[in-house]
Amino acid sequence: MKLTPIQKDILLHRLDSGCIAEVLVESDYMTDLYSAEAAVDSVTVKVKSGVLDLESMPQTECWVLEDCLDGSTYFADEDYAIERNQTTKSKSRTAHKAADALEDAFSQAWNRQIVCARF
Repeated sequence: MKLTPIQKDILLHRLDSGCIAEVLVESDYMTDLYSAEAAVDSVTVKVKSGVLDLESMPQTECWVLEDCLDGSTYFADEDYAIERNQTTKSKSRTAHKAADALEDAFSQAWNRQIVCARF
């Protein structure tokens, strides 16, 4: 999957938060914080490259990507940003379409529903 700049921003917003590895360990997906941090680092490099091979990605990296959408706060201040003219409704719609495409790609690759958090 080739990522658009907005899709990269959505994923990196969560990756850059520094909390995914701890979330994976606390939710019992992984037991080793070091391995979880390594998975986050690997996914970060892949997202920044703009290309994801979802079908051959290790399970730990799939969990990281799922958390990027499920735990996303990318859209948290969207209404406020529009009110303050920090973004436009058009850019907001484009971002939602980008998130929709990520949901569809991840859901199809992993044969289960993946949803991006939207406030």
